[in-house]
Amino acid sequence: MINDMMIINNNENVIIITLKGRIQTKSEIYDFESKVRLLKKKNYKKLIIDLKYLDWIGSDGLGALIFCLTSFRNIGGEVFLSNLNDKVKHIFNLTKLDTVFRIFESTELAIQHHSTISN
Repeated sequence: MINDMMIINNNENVIIITLKGRIQTKSEIYDFESKVRLLKKKNYKKLIIDLKYLDWIGSDGLGALIFCLTSFRNIGGEVFLSNLNDKVKHIFNLTKLDTVFRIFESTELAIQHHSTISN
């Protein structure tokens, strides 16, 4: 699923990454983290990760999201998650990551909230 894993859009300096399928293999995680490093290098500070099409995320995938959050916060940025389906939401609840990430019901709401943050 690596070729179709991510769609990246730029909406008014808010980068939106839409993850698809499953995020669990080393190659999928490496690809995701490489994209995060590239965005950080380009000095983007507002990121939304849309999980609408994500079927499953393993512990390594959760670690990759934490890497992303930490990377952006270290440069004064912020990462929001949007559109978690019930299965993924349950994983975030069990791991208490729903208290670490800002989670929005829709990407539109996350964009609106990002636009109120000045970076």
